[in-house]
Amino acid sequence: MAAGSALAGKANDTLTWSSLAEPPNISYYANTKRDGLILAAHIWDGLVYRDERTGEFKPHLAKAVHHPSPILIEIELRDDVTFHNGDRLSAEDVAWTLNYFNSPESHNVAPTRTSWIERAEVIAPDRVRLHLARPFPAAMAFLASVIPIYPRAYYERVGPARFARAPVGTGPYRVAETVPGKQIVLRRFAGYFGGAKGKPGIATLIYRPIMDRGAQIDEMLAGKVDWLWQIPVDQCDRLKARKGIVVRGGETMRIAYLGFDAIGPASEHPLANRVVRQAIAHAVDRQAIVRQHKPPGAEVVDLACYPGQFGCASPGAPVYGFDPDKARRLLAQAGFPNGFTVDFYGYRDRPVMDAIATYLRNVGIGTRPHWVTSSELRQKRRAGQTPLALASWGSSGIPDVAAIIGVFFNGSMDDRAQDARLSELVDAGETVTDTTQRQQVYAAALGIVATQIYWLPLHADAHYYAHVDQLDFTPSADEVPRFFNARWK
Repeated sequence: MAAGSALAGKANDTLTWSSLAEPPNISYYANTKRDGLILAAHIWDGLVYRDERTGEFKPHLAKAVHHPSPILIEIELRDDVTFHNGDRLSAEDVAWTLNYFNSPESHNVAPTRTSWIERAEVIAPDRVRLHLARPFPAAMAFLASVIPIYPRAYYERVGPARFARAPVGTGPYRVAETVPGKQIVLRRFAGYFGGAKGKPGIATLIYRPIMDRGAQIDEMLAGKVDWLWQIPVDQCDRLKARKGIVVRGGETMRIAYLGFDAIGPASEHPLANRVVRQAIAHAVDRQAIVRQHKPPGAEVVDLACYPGQFGCASPGAPVYGFDPDKARRLLAQAGFPNGFTVDFYGYRDRPVMDAIATYLRNVGIGTRPHWVTSSELRQKRRAGQTPLALASWGSSGIPDVAAIIGVFFNGSMDDRAQDARLSELVDAGETVTDTTQRQQVYAAALGIVATQIYWLPLHADAHYYAHVDQLDFTPSADEVPRFFNARWK
């Protein structure tokens, strides 16, 4: 099927969806792109599945999950699961996946997905025991969101490079065709067991990366694309005016924030000064940004987490309201009465980045904008080259604070605060099993982030979605559209 084909929609039982970015490959553990996560949810399965409607964790590849101790998890597997190539799922596949992608040899691009597991062992043909180095209360959330199971025999036979081009999973869809830069075709897997996800309703999914927003919209208006998302507010009218297309807003777990390099030498950039960071916090009108640039569902947040995540509360944390006069006074107090100029990095949401630059300019802070990719931003941040950055984090859809502050304030190379007390609290939050104590620990950690202004949280993001009105589709806050649950009306 050629890219750009008009064979889309209910008549052909083919859902064509498009996005602005193409993942570098479709091997889950080799990329962190959102589109890669979406494809992964359809190609692979995890041991556990989280019901987006109820928040309940349900066994999926697992038949049952047992916790004989705080540092042991035992998985009993279903006996009716096959990979797309016909191989039966085994305990060996599960243990190998967890052990291999926990090793440096695998080049796992996001090791925190699995690093909480010390090792996995096969204890029976249908049972696996996970040994944890320490208690990890967020285990079920991680098992449900970021640990798909790979087929060991096939992976070892073809190698990582070929696997990335022709992956095999147990999920509701199998990869039928990959044309880099053009499309990825997924076909409904006839042998799918269903489990907690349920059986897929649509026969074929086609993913088309289209790097120009106007071209995406043209394709939808021409009937060649059935589903779009992340549509800018000012570009929705063309779609809303067309009969047969539904445009709707939906909240997400993604947090947009201004990140500061608080450990950089003050002689190199002023943002190492806490008072300067306070000034910036008061200079930016976050409510106006949401009102002017974001779809319904977006909301200003004051903590470095999504409000729906476990542990996202800190009643005593300071809140920074819009007060440009106070921002100017704080700059003078910090020794910058005439302001300064700083490098400002971003990789998404250019209108928001431009708005922030204007707010900063109004209090005397000039910016030199640098538009980079998300991977470039990550590399530069780790190298201490991003004094100020507009970034975002979706927590991989994990409904636990460990998936956000546990990544950025844990003393790792991604931690641009390197606050020993904060890292200690983050570490404690990942191991304390008592729910009330965990909440208290995270409240203290989030309070430090807010007090020291290591981040200025901006908003919990939202997206505009557009799709043909023949499609029954429900957005989800974790930014993983579940096309396997979608149906034609």
